[in-house]
Amino acid sequence: MTGSYPMSVQYVVNEQGQPIQVLLDIAEYEELLERIEDTEALRMLEGMKQSPREYMSVDDLTASLGVHV
Repeated sequence: MTGSYPMSVQYVVNEQGQPIQVLLDIAEYEELLERIEDTEALRMLEGMKQSPREYMSVDDLTASLGVHV
């Protein structure tokens, strides 16, 4: 999914000839959605890298969740 590829795009235009909608093949549309999701996930991960990390022991975690092991 890297790089770009030619897409079969059809434009719908108004009376003035201005594009107002785009028609895509469903497979290309799904590929675009997947690329958007991947980009959002990468941005989220980059943000997580910048955040300070907090750690807690397993005992503290289970106690905070009310789980007794």
